Amino acid sequence: MRCFIALIILFNSSYVYAENWGTFSGEVVTKWLDNNRDMQLLEDFKYIAPDSEVWIAPKGSIVNGASIPRFAWSIIGGPYEGAYRNASVIHDVACENKIREWKKVHRAFYTAMRASDVNIVKAQIMYAAVYHFGPRWGLKDRIKLASLRMDQFGDELHQIKASAGPGSQVVLSNAGEIVIEKKGFLKLQEEKMVVGAIVEVYQTQPEYSKKAFENMMEEIKNNDLTLEEIEALPVNDSNAQHQPSADR
Repeated sequence: MRCFIALIILFNSSYVYAENWGTFSGEVVTKWLDNNRDMQLLEDFKYIAPDSEVWIAPKGSIVNGASIPRFAWSIIGGPYEGAYRNASVIHDVACENKIREWKKVHRAFYTAMRASDVNIVKAQIMYAAVYHFGPRWGLKDRIKLASLRMDQFGDELHQIKASAGPGSQVVLSNAGEIVIEKKGFLKLQEEKMVVGAIVEVYQTQPEYSKKAFENMMEEIKNNDLTLEEIEALPVNDSNAQHQPSADR
């Protein structure tokens, strides 16, 4: 009998842990601002994630749902309607502050939605929307270029921009220019060189593709995808290739 009771306790504790999506502290209390687009928080609002990390939306913060791509609003009926409201407030403030990495912020949006009892499929679709088309920030890469001829420098910069991909901004800094004299067959020749150039690649918000997002939605609806698999979904306009899982 004791073993049976112990098994029940173990099962129940495992189930509770599996369903632990975190909790909210406080209430979302806001007032509309004069522009009729933004709202200001009148009280602190917190989300305690499953890993016990605290996400705070402080009193005075401005929220407007802009951190969630507007095309996704048709799925939820607006970021501050129904069960999405709490997660949207936390996400808006975190995207505005940019204190944490963008990937971590979007993950917290997903767990916060689940903590608000948002349907798993809808939560996954919304996660795909913010992960692939939502705000991004931070330094992605930093490249220091050696002394290059002008034509070489142009080619190198073009290749960096091409490889940076969508959702990236390329910034050039510290680029200097020197003139080198070389002895030619008949006279001195001058060659311009670019020196000390630093190229930084930053994350920015990717462009939205309606067809690509529709393909993602179909993948999520028809397949039992993990968040990692959702993150790896291709952003293209071709038809989805995966077949539905047998157990879905």
